[in-house]
Amino acid sequence: MVTEQTYSALIDSPVGVLGVSITGNCLSGIEFLGELDADCGQTGRHSDSIKRVRAALKEYFAEGNTIIDINIGLQGTEFQQRVWGALKSIPTGQTRTYGDIARQLGSSPRAVGNA
Repeated sequence: MVTEQTYSALIDSPVGVLGVSITGNCLSGIEFLGELDADCGQTGRHSDSIKRVRAALKEYFAEGNTIIDINIGLQGTEFQQRVWGALKSIPTGQTRTYGDIARQLGSSPRAVGNA
């Protein structure tokens, strides 16, 4: 079994520094790191996918696009996948509570919140 290479980078954004991870060609992690004293200009080798994510996020924040064309590779339990699918189906500009999602999935709000 061949393990795909994971690349990580720091990306400066209007909401603070984002730590992103790419596995293969998919975004596999993103964290809001806040403010760092380090220069967020990247050095070292990064995949083309990191460059695409950086460009997509830059465009999103600059132009306010509501759709970001990034491949996402989320790994989780079947239940987590169901929750994430429900979250992705929420139209732009609308909100849902954990209770709303729980009713949709026939689960509890606490389980949804932990997913």
